Amino acid sequence: MKYISSKILASVMIIVSLFSCKEGEKVLPGIVGAPNEILVVSSDKIWNSSMGDTIKNYFSNPLFGLPQDEATFKVLHIQPSNFERHLGKHRNVIQVQVGSYIDSAQLLYQNGLKARDQQYFLLQAKDSAELIKLFGEKQSLIENMILQAEEKRLLEGYTRFPAKKVVALFKDKYGIEIKIPEGFHLNKESENFIWSSLETQKYSQGLIFFQDSLEDIAQFNTQIIVDRFNEVLKENVPGPIDSSWMALDMISPYSANQTILHENYAIQMRGLWYVENDFMAGPYVINAILDKPNKRIIYAMGYVYYPIEAKRNMVRRLEAIINSIKTEKPKGATD
Repeated sequence: MKYISSKILASVMIIVSLFSCKEGEKVLPGIVGAPNEILVVSSDKIWNSSMGDTIKNYFSNPLFGLPQDEATFKVLHIQPSNFERHLGKHRNVIQVQVGSYIDSAQLLYQNGLKARDQQYFLLQAKDSAELIKLFGEKQSLIENMILQAEEKRLLEGYTRFPAKKVVALFKDKYGIEIKIPEGFHLNKESENFIWSSLETQKYSQGLIFFQDSLEDIAQFNTQIIVDRFNEVLKENVPGPIDSSWMALDMISPYSANQTILHENYAIQMRGLWYVENDFMAGPYVINAILDKPNKRIIYAMGYVYYPIEAKRNMVRRLEAIINSIKTEKPKGATD
């Protein structure tokens, strides 16, 4: 059974209210905490109630497209007094306050309360019912903002320490700006095709790229994208033994969502890949990007091979890479 949905993610999100930043004039310290980690600050009474369960369950839901269940985020809890003393610089913070002294339910936000680029959210409500209602209205907003911040942090590191040879190839030959971290090497490059990967003794993180001329909007049909990928993968990405090759697994569930990447329409897919006639497999994320000015479709795929071990953060790193793709305008084009 395939899971296919259509959802356009807004690139600009509205927050109910912003704090004034008294520390904005200072040079704030760096954030602490692991990527894709959320710190919830509340009393034990709130955390151990239905309110706490609602927050835990939402952010701990399994991330779609992985071979084994892994939580979307790792959720930690701390009391307000300990937050101020020990973890005030955590990268992603959701503070929860409930009391009769609060006039109305609201979500407050600040980027950089105690540390650079810290994502800080404050949920306030008079009682538990009001808080649960507020969280239900704002939960996807909070999630998307945290995901955007995590991706931004990754890309800042990729910009400082790039895989220069691969990045230059994309720019010079294909007119594409892409942020790829050092460690990625070029495995294969042919007409309209690039395969690059970062290899260790334990795992592999790979990038597949190719492009087609834009002929018809029907090329963005999910099945057509899948068929095109499987055609290219079979031709260009061999497996470890003779008569084996990489392919997208169409038996396991996969998703396909519409989105906008740097003003370009795109289809983003998640699911599993495997090696035909072998036992290798893992998760993938794909972007099929409409580059209308250049009359082409850009196909970019990130994949992970890391048997048994957790793969969420690796997939997020590859997703950040393929989401960073920006296309140059044709020579002589005007705005």
